[in-house]
Amino acid sequence: MERKRRDNINECIAEFAKMVPDLQEQTKLNKGAILRKSVEYLEELQERTLKLEDQLQLALEQWRTTHHKCTQLMAHLSSSNEKMANLEKENQLLKEMIQVENQMKFSDYDENEGENGTQLKNTNHSQVLDSMKGFLVNHFLCFISFFLCFISFFLFLFYFFFFYKKKKKKKKK
Repeated sequence: MERKRRDNINECIAEFAKMVPDLQEQTKLNKGAILRKSVEYLEELQERTLKLEDQLQLALEQWRTTHHKCTQLMAHLSSSNEKMANLEKENQLLKEMIQVENQMKFSDYDENEGENGTQLKNTNHSQVLDSMKGFLVNHFLCFISFFLCFISFFLFLFYFFFFYKKKKKKKKK
């Protein structure tokens, strides 16, 4: 029984000697040296593991920061694309307005006959510009009223939830 136990211990120590890199090359070592080198190797592995865990945490934090920045940049890009689309629409509208104005300027001089067979004289551009201004003012006022409704709605929600929570707290007391 004792012999079996010693053989088992010797086998385990021999396995340690095979696993520890420094001991693989040496042929003659006593059991104490093998165990000491095994403990040193295990401590070194623990150190490496801690360093790798720290590096992994750092890399993960850097990834989270980068991901957050990318998400913000994507949102900004999306917003910029929407703004650009709106500006392109406005630009197209302004181009059309300029074309209409230029056409009116060229038709301002006397022609022999107009479209309806009548003579064109001094077309009143101010009426057209006033109607365009009215169009833009109406759209701006619609936007302002929508914005005020939007703000009113969120104030209502805030008021409702704020007082709803207060009433709930009072009931609990």
